[in-house]
Amino acid sequence: MYDAGSVIGGRYHMKANTRILSAAVIIAAAMLAASCGQKATKNVPFSGVWKQTDENLISAVKTEREMRIICDGKRYRIESDSRDGEYSRHSTEIFDGQNIYAKLDSAYSSPDTAGDAATLENKGFTKIKIDETKAKKIRDEWYNNPVPNFKKGTGGMIAGVETVFYEGIESRPDGEITLQVWVDPKSGLVLKSVFQIYSKQVEQLISRKTRECVSLQAGAIDESAFAP
Repeated sequence: MYDAGSVIGGRYHMKANTRILSAAVIIAAAMLAASCGQKATKNVPFSGVWKQTDENLISAVKTEREMRIICDGKRYRIESDSRDGEYSRHSTEIFDGQNIYAKLDSAYSSPDTAGDAATLENKGFTKIKIDETKAKKIRDEWYNNPVPNFKKGTGGMIAGVETVFYEGIESRPDGEITLQVWVDPKSGLVLKSVFQIYSKQVEQLISRKTRECVSLQAGAIDESAFAP
Protein backbone atom coordinates (compact mmCIF):
# COMPACT_ATOMS: atom_id res chain seq x y z
CA MET A 1 0.00 0.00 0.00
CA TYR A 2 2.91 2.26 -0.65
CA ASP A 3 2.47 4.87 -3.39
CA ALA A 4 5.20 5.74 -5.89
CA GLY A 5 5.57 9.26 -7.24
CA SER A 6 7.17 10.96 -10.23
CA VAL A 7 10.90 11.38 -10.79
CA ILE A 8 13.33 13.91 -12.23
CA GLY A 9 16.74 13.84 -13.80
CA GLY A 10 15.96 12.15 -17.11
CA ARG A 11 15.27 8.64 -18.28
CA TYR A 12 18.17 7.04 -16.37
CA HIS A 13 16.99 8.31 -13.01
CA MET A 14 13.41 7.40 -13.86
CA LYS A 15 14.36 3.78 -14.46
CA ALA A 16 16.58 3.65 -11.39
CA ASN A 17 13.95 5.12 -9.13
CA THR A 18 11.26 2.83 -10.53
CA ARG A 19 13.41 -0.17 -9.68
CA ILE A 20 14.09 0.95 -6.13
CA LEU A 21 10.43 1.87 -5.52
CA SER A 22 9.29 -1.54 -6.79
CA ALA A 23 11.85 -3.30 -4.63
CA ALA A 24 10.84 -1.19 -1.65
CA VAL A 25 7.28 -2.47 -1.76
CA ILE A 26 8.48 -6.08 -1.71
CA ILE A 27 11.05 -5.53 1.04
CA ALA A 28 8.71 -3.55 3.29
CA ALA A 29 6.09 -6.28 2.98
CA ALA A 30 8.71 -8.90 3.79
CA MET A 31 9.88 -6.96 6.84
CA LEU A 32 6.35 -6.92 8.24
CA ALA A 33 5.31 -10.39 7.13
CA ALA A 34 8.40 -11.97 8.71
CA SER A 35 7.41 -10.67 12.13
CA CYS A 36 7.96 -13.29 14.79
CA GLY A 37 8.66 -11.40 17.99
CA GLN A 38 6.39 -11.49 21.04
CA LYS A 39 2.89 -12.10 19.77
CA ALA A 40 -0.27 -10.83 21.36
CA THR A 41 -2.49 -13.67 22.60
CA LYS A 42 -5.14 -12.56 20.13
CA ASN A 43 -6.01 -9.65 17.88
CA VAL A 44 -7.69 -7.16 20.21
CA PRO A 45 -10.83 -5.36 18.97
CA PHE A 46 -10.27 -1.62 18.49
CA SER A 47 -11.38 1.52 16.72
CA GLY A 48 -9.12 4.45 15.99
CA VAL A 49 -8.11 7.31 13.73
CA TRP A 50 -4.82 7.43 11.83
CA LYS A 51 -3.30 10.35 9.93
CA GLN A 52 -1.31 9.38 6.85
CA THR A 53 1.09 11.55 4.84
CA ASP A 54 2.65 10.45 1.54
CA GLU A 55 5.57 12.55 0.33
CA ASN A 56 7.36 12.50 -3.01
CA LEU A 57 10.51 14.37 -2.01
CA ILE A 58 11.76 14.75 -5.58
CA SER A 59 8.70 16.51 -6.98
CA ALA A 60 7.85 18.10 -3.59
CA VAL A 61 4.32 16.66 -3.70
CA LYS A 62 2.59 15.77 -0.44
CA THR A 63 -0.83 14.19 0.05
CA GLU A 64 -2.61 13.68 3.35
CA ARG A 65 -5.47 11.46 4.40
CA GLU A 66 -7.38 10.57 7.54
CA MET A 67 -8.21 6.92 8.12
CA ARG A 68 -10.85 5.64 10.54
CA ILE A 69 -10.27 1.97 11.26
CA ILE A 70 -12.57 -0.44 13.12
CA CYS A 71 -11.54 -4.06 13.62
CA ASP A 72 -12.83 -6.89 15.80
CA GLY A 73 -9.72 -9.00 15.31
CA LYS A 74 -10.82 -10.47 11.99
CA ARG A 75 -13.39 -8.24 10.32
CA TYR A 76 -12.58 -4.62 9.62
CA ARG A 77 -13.92 -1.34 8.28
CA ILE A 78 -11.64 1.36 6.86
CA GLU A 79 -12.95 4.80 5.92
CA SER A 80 -10.50 7.22 4.37
CA ASP A 81 -10.76 10.91 3.49
CA SER A 82 -8.13 12.58 1.33
CA ARG A 83 -7.70 15.78 -0.62
CA ASP A 84 -5.42 16.42 -3.58
CA GLY A 85 -5.63 20.03 -4.65
CA GLU A 86 -9.23 20.65 -5.73
CA TYR A 87 -10.21 16.99 -5.58
CA SER A 88 -11.53 15.26 -2.46
CA ARG A 89 -12.13 11.56 -2.03
CA HIS A 90 -13.92 9.40 0.52
CA SER A 91 -13.40 5.65 0.37
CA THR A 92 -14.89 2.83 2.41
CA GLU A 93 -13.62 -0.74 2.60
CA ILE A 94 -15.40 -3.38 4.68
CA PHE A 95 -14.30 -6.98 5.23
CA ASP A 96 -17.15 -9.00 6.75
CA GLY A 97 -15.15 -12.20 7.16
CA GLN A 98 -15.78 -13.48 3.64
CA ASN A 99 -16.01 -10.57 1.22
CA ILE A 100 -14.68 -7.05 0.80
CA TYR A 101 -17.17 -4.30 0.02
CA ALA A 102 -15.44 -1.26 -1.48
CA LYS A 103 -16.82 2.15 -2.33
CA LEU A 104 -15.28 5.42 -3.57
CA ASP A 105 -16.91 8.85 -3.60
CA SER A 106 -15.09 11.80 -5.14
CA ALA A 107 -15.87 15.47 -5.61
CA TYR A 108 -14.31 18.57 -7.17
CA SER A 109 -14.38 22.10 -5.85
CA SER A 110 -12.54 25.29 -6.83
CA PRO A 111 -12.74 29.04 -6.18
CA ASP A 112 -14.91 29.28 -9.31
CA THR A 113 -17.60 27.16 -7.68
CA ALA A 114 -17.74 29.36 -4.57
CA GLY A 115 -16.82 26.41 -2.39
CA ASP A 116 -19.57 24.16 -3.72
CA ALA A 117 -18.35 20.66 -4.54
CA ALA A 118 -19.38 18.96 -7.76
CA THR A 119 -19.77 15.21 -7.37
CA LEU A 120 -17.61 13.28 -9.83
CA GLU A 121 -18.26 9.75 -8.63
CA ASN A 122 -20.70 8.32 -6.12
CA LYS A 123 -21.24 4.64 -6.73
CA GLY A 124 -22.54 1.84 -4.57
CA PHE A 125 -20.43 -0.84 -2.96
CA THR A 126 -18.51 -3.30 -5.10
CA LYS A 127 -18.35 -6.83 -3.68
CA ILE A 128 -15.03 -8.67 -3.93
CA LYS A 129 -14.47 -12.17 -2.59
CA ILE A 130 -11.06 -12.66 -0.97
CA ASP A 131 -9.46 -15.41 1.06
CA GLU A 132 -8.28 -15.14 4.66
CA THR A 133 -4.62 -14.90 3.59
CA LYS A 134 -5.24 -11.64 1.74
CA ALA A 135 -7.36 -10.25 4.56
CA LYS A 136 -4.60 -11.05 7.04
CA LYS A 137 -2.06 -9.08 4.99
CA ILE A 138 -4.23 -6.00 5.43
CA ARG A 139 -4.79 -6.61 9.15
CA ASP A 140 -1.06 -7.08 9.65
CA GLU A 141 -0.60 -3.37 9.00
CA TRP A 142 -2.08 -2.90 12.51
CA TYR A 143 -1.54 -6.21 14.29
CA ASN A 144 2.17 -6.69 14.04
CA ASN A 145 5.40 -7.12 15.96
CA PRO A 146 8.60 -6.33 14.02
CA VAL A 147 11.24 -8.95 13.29
CA PRO A 148 13.59 -9.60 16.25
CA ASN A 149 16.69 -8.10 14.60
CA PHE A 150 15.04 -4.69 14.28
CA LYS A 151 16.75 -2.00 16.32
CA LYS A 152 14.69 -1.61 19.50
CA GLY A 153 14.19 1.31 21.88
CA THR A 154 11.68 3.37 23.84
CA GLY A 155 9.03 4.81 21.58
CA GLY A 156 7.23 7.24 23.89
CA MET A 157 3.52 7.98 24.09
CA ILE A 158 1.31 7.73 21.01
CA ALA A 159 -2.48 8.10 21.30
CA GLY A 160 -2.13 7.72 25.07
CA VAL A 161 -0.20 4.45 24.82
CA GLU A 162 3.43 3.84 25.82
CA THR A 163 5.13 2.28 22.80
CA VAL A 164 8.26 0.39 21.83
CA PHE A 165 10.24 1.67 18.82
CA TYR A 166 11.73 -0.57 16.14
CA GLU A 167 13.80 0.30 13.07
CA GLY A 168 14.81 -1.90 10.16
CA ILE A 169 17.17 -0.85 7.36
CA GLU A 170 17.66 -2.65 4.06
CA SER A 171 20.73 -1.55 2.08
CA ARG A 172 20.83 -2.14 -1.67
CA PRO A 173 23.29 -1.21 -4.45
CA ASP A 174 20.89 1.47 -5.70
CA GLY A 175 19.68 2.83 -2.37
CA GLU A 176 18.45 2.25 1.15
CA ILE A 177 15.02 1.46 2.55
CA THR A 178 14.14 2.29 6.15
CA LEU A 179 11.09 1.11 8.07
CA GLN A 180 10.34 2.48 11.55
CA VAL A 181 7.43 1.32 13.68
CA TRP A 182 6.04 2.23 17.10
CA VAL A 183 4.20 -0.70 18.68
CA ASP A 184 1.97 -1.14 21.73
CA PRO A 185 3.81 -4.04 23.43
CA LYS A 186 0.63 -5.28 25.13
CA SER A 187 -1.68 -5.52 22.14
CA GLY A 188 0.84 -5.66 19.29
CA LEU A 189 -0.91 -2.76 17.53
CA VAL A 190 1.28 -0.65 15.25
CA LEU A 191 0.42 2.91 16.29
CA LYS A 192 2.92 4.69 14.05
CA SER A 193 5.04 3.79 11.05
CA VAL A 194 7.50 5.66 8.83
CA PHE A 195 8.64 4.13 5.55
CA GLN A 196 11.26 5.98 3.51
CA ILE A 197 13.46 5.37 0.49
CA TYR A 198 16.90 6.86 -0.19
CA SER A 199 18.23 6.77 -3.76
CA LYS A 200 21.98 6.68 -4.38
CA GLN A 201 21.44 7.84 -7.97
CA VAL A 202 20.08 11.22 -6.88
CA GLU A 203 21.74 11.10 -3.43
CA GLN A 204 18.62 12.03 -1.49
CA LEU A 205 15.44 10.69 0.07
CA ILE A 206 12.90 10.25 -2.70
CA SER A 207 9.85 8.97 -0.84
CA ARG A 208 8.42 8.94 2.67
CA LYS A 209 5.15 7.58 4.05
CA THR A 210 4.08 8.34 7.62
CA ARG A 211 1.06 6.90 9.39
CA GLU A 212 0.24 7.78 13.02
CA CYS A 213 -2.64 6.97 15.33
CA VAL A 214 -4.20 10.08 16.90
CA SER A 215 -7.00 8.38 18.85
CA LEU A 216 -7.62 4.82 19.95
CA GLN A 217 -10.40 2.96 21.76
CA ALA A 218 -10.31 -0.70 22.72
CA GLY A 219 -13.34 -2.86 23.38
CA ALA A 220 -16.27 -4.60 21.75
CA ILE A 221 -17.31 -3.46 18.26
CA ASP A 222 -20.92 -3.02 17.17
CA GLU A 223 -22.00 -5.48 14.47
CA SER A 224 -23.32 -2.65 12.30
CA ALA A 225 -19.75 -1.54 11.60
CA PHE A 226 -19.26 -4.49 9.25
CA ALA A 227 -22.41 -4.00 7.18
CA PRO A 228 -22.16 -2.13 3.83
